[in-house]
Amino acid sequence: MRVKEGAADYRYFPEPDLPLFEISDEWIEEMRTELPEFPKERRARYVSDLGLSDYDASQLTANKVTSDFFEKAVALGGDAKQVSNWLQGEVAQFLNAEGKTLEQIELTPENLVEMIAIIEDGTISSKIAKKVFVHLAKNGGGAREYVEKAGMVQISDPAVLIPIIHQVFADNEAAVADFKSGKRNADKAFTGFLMKATKGQANPQVALKLLAQELAKLKED
Repeated sequence: MRVKEGAADYRYFPEPDLPLFEISDEWIEEMRTELPEFPKERRARYVSDLGLSDYDASQLTANKVTSDFFEKAVALGGDAKQVSNWLQGEVAQFLNAEGKTLEQIELTPENLVEMIAIIEDGTISSKIAKKVFVHLAKNGGGAREYVEKAGMVQISDPAVLIPIIHQVFADNEAAVADFKSGKRNADKAFTGFLMKATKGQANPQVALKLLAQELAKLKED
């Protein structure tokens, strides 16, 4: 059997009815820029430009819908690592539990980014954010608007927290007596009392600092 090795072996010849044309390097480059970004290229960009780990980048680019959602969230100003953590954590768990895809729930890049922002500015705690996320995933809407309407805004104002702390002392005389007598770990109980009194809305960092301050005064009395 004769082996064909080159173009000449195929007896190629010009077609007189078809004009010759040349493809410029510029046109080739223009077409290249219009090609969609491949997963491998996205992974590399997520690592080099966004500072994600190889693992996170691989997880995000394993699904185009998730990757596109992530892209839009970051473009809106969302912190890449925080968006990645939510997509791989709470969002993935919710989708598995509900048997749905990201396209089938009401969460959007916009409301996820807004929710992350109000966690970072102290409006809500990470614990409350999990409840907010479930609402957004089921109902959509704005994160901040929902938090304000639902009365979930974290209490950080000392002028509000200190009177509540004093009321906690007044309502728990036995615990106060234990604390004043030097009973070991007696101060720990007040953290729970305070969080209960504020329905979990006290900013933990601010509340613990103020509680320690007021307990110190209590011990001096």
